Amino acid sequence: MVVVPEEDFMSEINANTRTTIILCIVALIIAITVGLLIVNSINKAVIILKESALALAQGEWEKRIEIKRTDELGELARAFNSMADQLADYNSILEQQVAKRTLELQQEIAERKQAEQALVESETRFRLLAEATFEAIVITQKGVILDANQTCAEMFGYELSEVIGMQVMDFTAPECREQVMQKILSGDEGIYETICLCKDGTTFPAEIRARVMSYRGRTIRMAAIQDITSRKRGEEATVLAERNRLAQEIHDTLAQAFAVVIVHLDTASRKLTTNIETAQALIKAGRDLAHSGLTEARRSIKAMRSQLLEDENIFNGLNRFATQMFSPTNTRIVCQAVGKIYSLPPDVENNLLRIGQEALTNAFKYAKAQEIRIELAYWEKQFSLRIQDDGQGFDMGSVSIVNSFGLLIMSERAERIGAKLTIQSSPRQGTEVIVTVNI
Repeated sequence: MVVVPEEDFMSEINANTRTTIILCIVALIIAITVGLLIVNSINKAVIILKESALALAQGEWEKRIEIKRTDELGELARAFNSMADQLADYNSILEQQVAKRTLELQQEIAERKQAEQALVESETRFRLLAEATFEAIVITQKGVILDANQTCAEMFGYELSEVIGMQVMDFTAPECREQVMQKILSGDEGIYETICLCKDGTTFPAEIRARVMSYRGRTIRMAAIQDITSRKRGEEATVLAERNRLAQEIHDTLAQAFAVVIVHLDTASRKLTTNIETAQALIKAGRDLAHSGLTEARRSIKAMRSQLLEDENIFNGLNRFATQMFSPTNTRIVCQAVGKIYSLPPDVENNLLRIGQEALTNAFKYAKAQEIRIELAYWEKQFSLRIQDDGQGFDMGSVSIVNSFGLLIMSERAERIGAKLTIQSSPRQGTEVIVTVNI
C-alpha cells in the first residue's frame, strides 16, 4: 500500500480543476464566437430580405435576392424571389389594363367633345367663318348671300354690309354665270374654277370649294373662294419654261448635229477635187451624224433623255460622242476618269452630258484644235467635268460670245442642277470648260 501525501493529491486536483476551467472558458468563447457568426449571417440575410422588400414596396420590380443557401433562409429567399416575379407580372398586367382603360377614357372624352361640338354647331360655324381670313367665305341660299366674311368684301371691293343680300351672279363674270348656276342648282360639292367679277368691273380667276349643309334649320350652301391669279401666272411661267427647255433640247440635238454636218460637208466640198477619199469620209461622217441627230431628236422629244445615256454612263457617252464627231479629223481625243466611276442622278447626268456636248461641238466648229482632253473627276461628294482644247480660243469679252445661245444654254443647264460653270479662253490659247456639282 502506497500512501500519497495530501499535498500532492490536492495539487493534482487543483491542476485538473484549472485545466477544466480553462477548457470551459475556451469552449464558451468558441461557442460565443460561433453564435455571433451565425447571428451575423442570419442578420445579413434578414437585412437583405428587408431591403429587397422595401425596394419592392417602392416599385423596383426587378429587385431580387441573391442568397445561395440551402437552409430555411435560402427557402425564404427563393420564396421572396418567386413572389417578386409574380408581383412584377401582376404590375405589368395592371399597367396594360390601366393603359387600355386610359385609351378608352380618352376615346370616350373625344366622343363626348364631338357630341358637345355638334350641339354648338352654329356657333362653331360662325367662329370658323370669322377665322378663315385667308380666303373669301360666303353662305348662300338659292343664290342669295346670307352671310360672308370680311375677306370676301375686300376681295370684291365691297363693304361687308353691301355683300349681304346680293346675288351670287353679281360676283360672277358674264361668261361663267351659266356654269356657276348649274353648280348651285345641282348641289355640286366639288372644286371648280371660274372667273369672278369685282365691283370696279375687273375680273380675276378663282377656285371655288362648295358644300351643302344645314344651318339654323335651313339648307344652305357654304363656299370658299380663293384668288388663284398667282397660281395662273405660275402655270404660265411653267409653260414658258417648258418651251425654253424644248428649245434647248432641239438645240442640243438637231442644231448641234446639223452644225457638225454642215462643217463636214463644207470641208468635203473643198476636198472633192484634191482628196476624194477624205471627201467621201467626210460625207459619210456627215450622213451618219445627220441620222444620229435625227434619231436623238426623236428620242429626246419622246423621253427627254439622251440616247447616249440610255445604256451607258456619262463617261462612255461623252467619249463616244467625241470619237464619232472628230473621227474624220486629225484631232486627238483623250478621255479619262479620275476616281471610281459611279452613277449620277438622271437629271444631273443628262444636263452634264448636254453641257459636254455643247463644249465639244463648239470646239469642233471653231477651235481647230490638235488635241481635246475630256476629264471626269469622281470625288466622294463632288463631280467635275473638264473639257480642254489647244485650239485658237476666243476673246471672253466679245459681245457675240457673251450673247451666244449655246453658252447661255450651258449656263442655264448648270444653274438648273446647282452646278458651277467656269469657261476660260483667250485668243490662240485654247479653251477650258469646267463644270462642278456637289453630289
